[in-house]
Amino acid sequence: MKNILILFLFTVSLSGWAQIDSSKIKNFEYGINRFEKKFLIGGTFNSGWSRYLNFEGPEVFTKPSLGIYVKMEYYFKDWLGLSLGIGHQQMGTGIISPDLEKALGNPDSTYRLRIRTNNLAFPLVIQLRTPMDVFKGGRLSLGLGIAPSYAYNAKTIFHSLEDGFHDKQNITDNLTKLDIPLRGTLGMDINASNACLFRVNFLVQYGFNKLYTDPITNISSGQNLLFGFDLDFLF
Repeated sequence: MKNILILFLFTVSLSGWAQIDSSKIKNFEYGINRFEKKFLIGGTFNSGWSRYLNFEGPEVFTKPSLGIYVKMEYYFKDWLGLSLGIGHQQMGTGIISPDLEKALGNPDSTYRLRIRTNNLAFPLVIQLRTPMDVFKGGRLSLGLGIAPSYAYNAKTIFHSLEDGFHDKQNITDNLTKLDIPLRGTLGMDINASNACLFRVNFLVQYGFNKLYTDPITNISSGQNLLFGFDLDFLF
């Protein structure tokens, strides 16, 4: 995931600076007002947390999850648009495993076990924003839609902090592959010196499908919850 993030930032920086000459940089007057553009394309990085709700089994906790996307947006009016993205999203949950030996530092201590899913995600969102600036170059932004996702890989990971040999087990066959969570974002669109539209949002996704099937009990449970911060760079 770290390599994907580095490649994403490198690509965004190239596409942003390749069209800027030195005289325009000096005066910060290059490009056009991004609030006036009908069509925008760029990338998104989100840093969030995920867990399973209504999970039947051990108690769960929230774990970090990252996502990276390319997206395009079309605005019918300066305050109303449609956003379509495609990318990779981590999801899953932490599982509180039994602490059999009640002593500090034992490898059976809790908060080491994770379910991590790797998903192809396709957010489709109606994008709303205030028609006027709430401060110079900044407008409030609201997104409402769905984020269909396909889990192409899932595993349990028991973190072995002592030696680094983490126990990983593939559980892809025990997982419901398709989910269609509701997606909502709220934040700020910023016209960054007419160079790009920078958006920072608080993000929430909630899925309805029961995702994990226990191979012993054959009971399916656990619904996706993802929340965090979304950073967009649109040109």
